[in-house]
Amino acid sequence: MLFQPGQRTAHNEHSRTHVKIQTQVGFMKVVVDIEKCTGHARCNVAAPAFYELDSDGYNVIRERDVTSGDESAAREGALACPERAITIIE
Repeated sequence: MLFQPGQRTAHNEHSRTHVKIQTQVGFMKVVVDIEKCTGHARCNVAAPAFYELDSDGYNVIRERDVTSGDESAAREGALACPERAITIIE
């Protein structure tokens, strides 16, 4: 029996029946609008491990998938941006 990524199998010993359970994997992405970014660097101050800046203080991220555990940092940095140049896609 082949399974797709994100699927699990539950096995009932009494009926010998296999049941497929489709799981939804969370997804989050950060998109930075480089036209709006004016180099305030507040995203980096709020979440320095997540938002990297160039030597002029501009965000170097254009698009980035958010890994498990970085969700809070991604949101905090986006909320800190006064130009609202950072969009969170979920």
